[in-house]
Amino acid sequence: MKARMRGRPSLLKALRGLKPHDHICLIYETSKDWKDAVIPFLKIGLERGEKCLYVVDSHTANQIHHFLKKEGIDVESVRQSGQFIILHESEAYTRDGSFDPDRMIALLISETKKALSEGYPALRITGEMTWVLKGHPGSEKLIEYEAKLNSDLFPKHPCVAICQYDRRRFDPEIIKGVILTHPIVIWGKQLYENIYYIPPEEVLSDQYAERQVEHWLNTLERERRTRRNREFLANVIDRSSQPMSLKSPDGRLLLFNRAFLTLLGYEKSELAKLRWNKHLTPPEWLPGELELLEELHRKGSPIRCEKEYLRKDGSRVPVELLLELTQDDEGKPLYLAFISDISERKQAEEELKKYQDHLEELVKERTEELQRVESLSSSVLASLRDHVVVIDRSGQIIDVNDAWKHFARENGDPGTASVSIGANYLEVCRQAVHDGDSIAEAGLKGIESVLDGSRDMFSMEYDCSSLSEKRWFVLNALPLKRPDEGAVISHVNVTQRKKAEEDLQQLQEELRRVIRIATMGELTAALAHELNQPLTGILSNAQAAQRFLSSQNPDLTELREILSDIVEDDKRASGVILKLRSLFRKEVFELEALNMNDVISEMVPIIRSHALLKNIVFVTELDPDILQVMGDRIQLHQVILNLAFNGFEAMEHSETKKLSIRTGQVDGGWVTVSIEDSGAGIDEERKEEIFRPFFTTKKDGMGIGLAISHSIIHVHQGRIWIENNPDRGATVSFILPVAKKTVK
Repeated sequence: MKARMRGRPSLLKALRGLKPHDHICLIYETSKDWKDAVIPFLKIGLERGEKCLYVVDSHTANQIHHFLKKEGIDVESVRQSGQFIILHESEAYTRDGSFDPDRMIALLISETKKALSEGYPALRITGEMTWVLKGHPGSEKLIEYEAKLNSDLFPKHPCVAICQYDRRRFDPEIIKGVILTHPIVIWGKQLYENIYYIPPEEVLSDQYAERQVEHWLNTLERERRTRRNREFLANVIDRSSQPMSLKSPDGRLLLFNRAFLTLLGYEKSELAKLRWNKHLTPPEWLPGELELLEELHRKGSPIRCEKEYLRKDGSRVPVELLLELTQDDEGKPLYLAFISDISERKQAEEELKKYQDHLEELVKERTEELQRVESLSSSVLASLRDHVVVIDRSGQIIDVNDAWKHFARENGDPGTASVSIGANYLEVCRQAVHDGDSIAEAGLKGIESVLDGSRDMFSMEYDCSSLSEKRWFVLNALPLKRPDEGAVISHVNVTQRKKAEEDLQQLQEELRRVIRIATMGELTAALAHELNQPLTGILSNAQAAQRFLSSQNPDLTELREILSDIVEDDKRASGVILKLRSLFRKEVFELEALNMNDVISEMVPIIRSHALLKNIVFVTELDPDILQVMGDRIQLHQVILNLAFNGFEAMEHSETKKLSIRTGQVDGGWVTVSIEDSGAGIDEERKEEIFRPFFTTKKDGMGIGLAISHSIIHVHQGRIWIENNPDRGATVSFILPVAKKTVK
């Protein structure tokens, strides 16, 4: 049968999509096909709280009860409550020994109204139509009955029904009439929107044959247009510049376009013989991709990832995949991949890494240069590379270099009169102060302090940005070593250094955030375990509430207690999620007064869940008398998780597995935190290297976690180190200074 399938979903998913006013026929050829459609249809209705009516003929009521019990339905409960009713065909279709379509439709309307009056949202019906084969009077009106249902029952009443027809037993002419009178057809374990359906006014008219021919001709035209549209779409996909492929879990490439062929350098006939998981994916990339596909099955939503493909010539091409889960005609999973060549991006990342290294070197060089400039006392010649002016004790300019004059012209003095020899530099500054320039005011005070001897030197960094660019300078004032005294004033352009510092800071912040996300990825199982208990509690209480509500006189006090339990479980789950979200947020570094016991306690549920999954004993020994420290809560969370996770990894092959987190205080001025494991410890000769970037003892480690932890503790003015334990394992400790004003 040619028909248009609803997106080709699985039958179970399609049955869940049925709704009141739908009229369906089931055409089956095996008992399994019958059972796979009818029993889930009933189960879904009962679970949704609908009233269900089953009319038996070829099966018995006991058989239907048995099938439903195997699906987990409490049959006795739904029978006693009146939600599920079974009638014999002689009580419905052939009451009084004959079949009357109008009488049967009236019965269904009456049952629907009765269900609504009893508080059910709809009536769900399915009937075995084999009674037609017994030859009862009126059976010849079957097709008339099916057509009238579409005008008198389903459009007006919230009723959904499946009419069951065994194709092996019914004449093809009857099956044809059944198909023509049902908007929806189930056949071959699929659900179809029936393009051969004919409205009831046409079926029941005198021109039925003429209307049927017209309908068939219109169907042929629609099929032609549909085929042309599919061909057009296939051509568009094939000509798209975006490489695409459709692959199966067993490695077959079911569909790919020209751009995919061009990307890998194969001919179509060659690629059709290859497997994506054996011939196109490098071995080291395959485990990660298979894990992502498992995640795709769990989540159901598209996933982005990176990998490499092997080209025909043996070279590799880095790509980014957007993977979507789809299905074939039988509901088996397929993976649709939209592919982007990221060779240029990878090259840009390499260039960015080189540029970062260059920036770090430039920052180092400029810092050293600035230190040399700032250490000058009387040597004007050494300062001439920057904007330099020499003034006497009164502020009169006695020498100035070309760079300073150029600087003056850029800042509104075309004739450079304000910086010419003989002009008074201090008076220029005073005029700027009078005009409201706060930078000039700070600079003037500093220069005057050097001139009067109250300072050995003065240095000030300030922003001198224009409309077109950002600029930063450092003003240095050094006393002039000569009898009549004076000062050497220089303006050093530190724009490159400032930009490099900002870029470096941004990169470090992004790296810290990536490590937080990577850490949380490692702890996914622990988070799932932590969330499972409250979610299970919510489900159990909600089901209990449903059972109470289904009774005639529900106990409201018990229901309130159940709802209170649901609220508490929801708060527990919400708390876990809020902690997870805070670790993912991209936040500005903010110091606040913190108690390290609180910081650790906030991470304990996640760490404990991870420990339980790995069969690790986890204990905390938190000193209740420690003082507060000044710190960033999120970054300290990251340190605790990094160190705890490293401890778990270190104990992977240990017989005894125990992780301890302790807090304490040293000399009243420092708070200590120690994470102790029972692993293999660390090589004494390599203890000094462990906090360096990219140093790792793990097979698959990146060597960034401890380096980031070291960086965070350093920013907090603390110190971090590692020591081997006397018996076995190692202890990583760090100290943080106590806040100046703290309250126990």
